[in-house]
Amino acid sequence: MKKSLLGLLLCICLSSSFASSAAEQLVSIFSRLTTIQGDFTQTVYAQKGQVISVSKGTFKIRRPNQFYWNVNTPMKQLTIADGKNVWLYQPDLEQVTESLMTKKIGQTPLAILSGSSEALLNNFNVVKNSTNHFSLTAKTINSNFHKITLTISGGSPQQMQLFDSLNQKTVLAFSKVGVNHSLNKNAFQFTVPKGVDVIKA
Repeated sequence: MKKSLLGLLLCICLSSSFASSAAEQLVSIFSRLTTIQGDFTQTVYAQKGQVISVSKGTFKIRRPNQFYWNVNTPMKQLTIADGKNVWLYQPDLEQVTESLMTKKIGQTPLAILSGSSEALLNNFNVVKNSTNHFSLTAKTINSNFHKITLTISGGSPQQMQLFDSLNQKTVLAFSKVGVNHSLNKNAFQFTVPKGVDVIKA
C-alpha cells in the first residue's frame, strides 16, 4: 500500500513538474516577442466537422495588450486595442462598439498572443504535447473557449485551434508571420469615422 501511495505521489509531482515546465517554456517563447504581424485565415467548424464560415484578414500585435485584427472577407470588421480600450468597428452597420479592456480579455484567444505572461498563467493551464505544440485549458468555466491548442514554429505562432462549450472548433492559421518588426506608433489607435454611431459597452 505504501509503495502504491508513493508511486501515486511521484506521478502527481512529475505531472505538476511537466505542466510547470510547459508553461515556463511558452512564457519564455512569448517573452522574446515584442511585435507579431501577418495574415490569418479563420475557419469555424460545427460539431460534425462541417465548415460554418471562413474569414480572412491581417493582424498586428504589440505585446502586451495592443492588437489590430482586421477581417477583410467575407464581411469587413476591425478590432483595435490600445491597452486600455477596445474598439469593434463594423463598417456595414456603420457602428463602433467601444469598451474598456477588462480581465475577461485575458480569457480570449487573441490575448494569448498579445497579453502579458501573468495573464496567460492566471487564465490557462499549459501542457506541452510535442516540440511545437501546446495545449491550454481554461481555469474558469466562464471562458469562451475551454481548450486551445497552439502551434509554434521558428519562435512564432503558426496555428491556433479553439474549442468552445458547444464543441465547435475554430482554426486560426497564420501566414507571412513577422516578429519583432517596428510598427507605426499609431497602428493601435482608432479614430471614429464620420457618420458612424458609437456604442459604449
